[in-house]
Amino acid sequence: MWNISQATSFLDVLISASTGYFQPILMIHGMLYKAWCSPIFLQFLQAGTVVSGVIPLYLMAREKFPEKLWIITIVFLYLLYPPVEFNATMEFHPDHICIPLFLWAFYMVEKGKYWQSVIIVGLGGLAKEPLLLNAAFFGLYIVLAKGKWRIGISTFVFYLILFSTIIFIVQPSLTPYYKQIGSVVHGSNFGYLVPSNSESVADYLSKVIHGILTWKSRKMLLVVFLLAPFLCIPLIKGYKFIPALPSLFISFLSLYPFHSAFDGQYTSAIIPS
Repeated sequence: MWNISQATSFLDVLISASTGYFQPILMIHGMLYKAWCSPIFLQFLQAGTVVSGVIPLYLMAREKFPEKLWIITIVFLYLLYPPVEFNATMEFHPDHICIPLFLWAFYMVEKGKYWQSVIIVGLGGLAKEPLLLNAAFFGLYIVLAKGKWRIGISTFVFYLILFSTIIFIVQPSLTPYYKQIGSVVHGSNFGYLVPSNSESVADYLSKVIHGILTWKSRKMLLVVFLLAPFLCIPLIKGYKFIPALPSLFISFLSLYPFHSAFDGQYTSAIIPS
């Protein structure tokens, strides 16, 4: 954040926000950080952004329930949901921005404003490159839940291409480590999924099975901890879980234990669903 705030040109700001992780949304934080150069400010900004998710949630609840008691209850359940609290208070990660933005996107879909929802999820995806996959899968949600094939498939393809461009072109060119190994995927916790990293089909299948079973207890507990507070009721609206699938895939397939952590930022894109 300090490097971004001290950059002297827009290009330097963009490069700094795209090195290591692709997080252009931090350019906004950098301008604000220049006015108040303090980690306390970042913490307040993060907490306030996460809490602002009650606004689209309130608007959706108001249309679903005529009783004010239910509306207030839903808003408080959001604020009391442990992943929400962890994303608001645990360190500072730009991932948290996707929580209110994705909730606004769901609200826009309910109002029939599909293009607005597509733009909003795209802004959420600018918080970190994996979130662009969630934005892409939001397009599939629009297709399956609302039957809007043209905009849904266009959204899926566009954000998938953008994600691939960042992973295979942008990040390797900006980050020395990725440039050295050739691509982000080969040097990541998902490298075992690349067929070229295996000697044979049997070796590939063995690596895939081993990867899925790595940290299996944590991965199973993550699902329980995400759904148990709501008694698994969210699964009834299964289509709304489609945008969360990439984050769940990351948790299940990653060899990195923190990807399946309940008390971190990796649940951010799951929360809105």
